[in-house]
Amino acid sequence: MHSDEITDIAGYSLSVVYMYYMYTVENDSIITDNDQVKLYQAEYLLSPTELNTAYDELKEKLSLLYGNGIEDTDKSYLHKIRTTWTADDGTYIQLQKESSHIRIVYNAKKELVDSWNLEIEEEYKRQEKENTEGNFNGL
Repeated sequence: MHSDEITDIAGYSLSVVYMYYMYTVENDSIITDNDQVKLYQAEYLLSPTELNTAYDELKEKLSLLYGNGIEDTDKSYLHKIRTTWTADDGTYIQLQKESSHIRIVYNAKKELVDSWNLEIEEEYKRQEKENTEGNFNGL
């Protein structure tokens, strides 16, 4: 591990980091070069010994940075408690307390991710049509 890599969040050791990227479309081609992908979500998992204390402390720190978040309970997944801070542009940060860990999620705005998905889907359709039009191979 390099000394400049992040190993903790607000003093809590990282257990796992998930980064989600999406290919881009340029000049009617899907660019699969890893240097040109777009980051749309990052998740950080922490496994503190005192789950409730850590959640409360992180919520307080995030509230100092981003204002008051909205707290609710997600009953569809292990009754996790979560607080969400949403920016004016639709991006959000979510702090989640789950059964054995804390998850911090940074997410690009939904409309932006949806438009990227649509661009990629349209390009796949275009490529498929181009590859199959007039093609009778194997028939």
